[in-house]
Amino acid sequence: MEIKELVQRQRAYYQKGNTRSLIKRKQALQRLQACIKRNETAIHEALYEDLHKATMESYMSETGMVLAELRMQLRHFEQWAKPKKVRTPLAQFPAKSFQSAEPYGVVLIMAPWNYPFQLYGTIDWGIGCW
Repeated sequence: MEIKELVQRQRAYYQKGNTRSLIKRKQALQRLQACIKRNETAIHEALYEDLHKATMESYMSETGMVLAELRMQLRHFEQWAKPKKVRTPLAQFPAKSFQSAEPYGVVLIMAPWNYPFQLYGTIDWGIGCW
């Protein structure tokens, strides 16, 4: 798939509002975590074939770090997703103000080659996470 087509598809998906639901966002993190665990051996084999990384190095510098980050995200998900009260400007009195964490849209990820899984993630690894 060409990059232009991929970006168009991602923007269309975002515009539908599919990424706004907290439940769907948490489920996406859980699916990613499960997918990485399910395919960890294949990921380590690919890293060995491409970069000659030993299994322990692959775990310590690639999959293990991503799984640890996912665990932290899932552990703090509800807390980080809660709306936060903020000061209301005097001109808007008697309103109440808050900040709400939401996805911004589509992003471009550019990463170096030496830690492809950790920095680039499961995009285009062909492991069928989604």
